[in-house]
Amino acid sequence: MTRHPAIIVSLLIVAVTGAYAVERTPDVTALIQQLGHASFEKREAASEALLKIGEPALSKLKQAAVASNDPEIKFRAGQLIKRIARQTARQQLKLWQGRWENGNEVLIITEQYWWWGVKSNLQPNQFKRNTIRVIDITDGVVAADLQVNLGAPKTCKAIFQLKGDTLHYCGSYRTRPTRFHSDTPTGAHAVRWIRVKSN
Repeated sequence: MTRHPAIIVSLLIVAVTGAYAVERTPDVTALIQQLGHASFEKREAASEALLKIGEPALSKLKQAAVASNDPEIKFRAGQLIKRIARQTARQQLKLWQGRWENGNEVLIITEQYWWWGVKSNLQPNQFKRNTIRVIDITDGVVAADLQVNLGAPKTCKAIFQLKGDTLHYCGSYRTRPTRFHSDTPTGAHAVRWIRVKSN
């Protein structure tokens, strides 16, 4: 069978590139173990590497912060969880910026402020009264508190998940929902917001 040289070269490039990609994939578990290394430089390097990985490392960091027998690993994992959470919060809020609609309702998010109402009753002067604070993120689902500062202050405990141009939301003034589903007994209200693209 005749083999075309160009095909052979292409296959070799793909094979080498794939092997390199696998080799370069950070090992979160190994990096967490390195947080307890005897060398300060090694511990610092592991911390920086995990911070760079960010949200994908959170799940294992949370496990380490609770279950590790090494005090240094528990301490550093706890610190990294806080730093990554703050980092992720900023990233998520950037992705949520803009105007979202669902039927006659509109949600506007500007910086860390939000406003929700009907299209016919937009009130820009109220935009900076209500604030959003990201609490946690797990598997792409963001837990956030929506502070309502109109009248008596109150907090809506919500979850969000961004998929393309759809921002899934579910919130309640009682307990934080665990799924995107309206539920009368718990007061949970779910909405699928569609991003309004500017022309």
